Amino acid sequence: MRQTPIDIVNKRFPRGFRGFQSDAVQRYLIEVADDYESVLRERAALIEQVETLKGQLDRYSAMETTIKSAAITAERNADQTRENARQEAANTVRAGQQQANQIIADAERESVGIRAELDRLHVERDRFVIDYMARLRAELDMLERYMQDTPPHTADVSPSADEEEQVA
Repeated sequence: MRQTPIDIVNKRFPRGFRGFQSDAVQRYLIEVADDYESVLRERAALIEQVETLKGQLDRYSAMETTIKSAAITAERNADQTRENARQEAANTVRAGQQQANQIIADAERESVGIRAELDRLHVERDRFVIDYMARLRAELDMLERYMQDTPPHTADVSPSADEEEQVA
C-alpha cells in the first residue's frame, strides 16, 4: 500500500532502549513528508500535463488525418472537374460540329429546292415565250389572211410621217 505524506508524519515507531531522539525523527519525518507531498503534487501536475499533451496530440493527429483526407478529396474533385470540363468541351465541339453539319445539309437541301424552282421557272418562262410567239404568229397569220381577203382601198393608204416614225 502506498504511503501518503500524512501517513509518514503520523507514523509512530516503537521505542527501544537508547532509541532515536524522538524530536529529530519527527522533524525528519515531517521533512520527508513535505518532500514526498511535493513530489506527489509534481507528479500529479506532470500526469495532468501529459494527459493535456496527449489530448492535443490526438487533436493534431485528427486534424492531420482530416487535412490529408480533405487534400485527397480536393485532388479527386479537381481531377473530376478537369475530366468533366474535358468531356463538356468535347461534347460542345461535337454538338457544334453536328449543328454545323445540319446547317450545311439544310442549306444544301434548300439550294437544291431553289435550283429546282429556278429550273421550273426557266421552263415556265420558255413555255410562256413559245406560247406567246405562237399567239403572235397566229395573230399575224390572221392579219395576213385578212389583208389578202380584203380588197385594197383606192384612197391614199400610204402611212404618214408620224406613223413611219412609230413603226421604225
